[in-house]
Amino acid sequence: MGSQGNVAPGWPWFAVLGAPIVLLISLYLLWRLGVAPDIARVESPYQMKLILAVAITYAEQHSRAFPVPDGAAGLQSLRAAGLLPEAQAYTIYPDFPVARSGDRLAERNVSYLYFGGHGLDSLKDTIILGEKPGLRRDGGFVGLAEVCAAWLGRVAWERLTAALAAGRRPGRLGDWIARAGEGP
Repeated sequence: MGSQGNVAPGWPWFAVLGAPIVLLISLYLLWRLGVAPDIARVESPYQMKLILAVAITYAEQHSRAFPVPDGAAGLQSLRAAGLLPEAQAYTIYPDFPVARSGDRLAERNVSYLYFGGHGLDSLKDTIILGEKPGLRRDGGFVGLAEVCAAWLGRVAWERLTAALAAGRRPGRLGDWIARAGEGP
């Protein structure tokens, strides 16, 4: 009996300390490979709806118009009006550096693309927000004027972002789906 206890005296300590480390490394590698569940995909539509609701509140206080500047400047306008909380709320994906409390919102520290200049009279499926996809994502969410989020597949998302890069403004969700030839 005494000799059995001395066969591998260090093994239980290795199991206790090594197993959690191996588990954490495995989860990290699965996440980087895109195999782990995408928590952001669940969270982002709700957060997007919050930002859209805040834009509507802003419009009700400013002649029925959403903030005019595009991109992070539009989100900064909502935040400056005291309608949005601190900047961490606008970064979902770990691929983007998070704005710290009080930091100015910029393209590099938010994961949303805001399309300014619309208003409460916009068509309900007008695209107001887009979400920069994380690495290895095959599409992206868009937020609509009717305070809902819709998923654009890879082709539609790529065409939308290419149009934005070329300086063209987003229009209606249905138009982008029709151009891409695929459903959300």
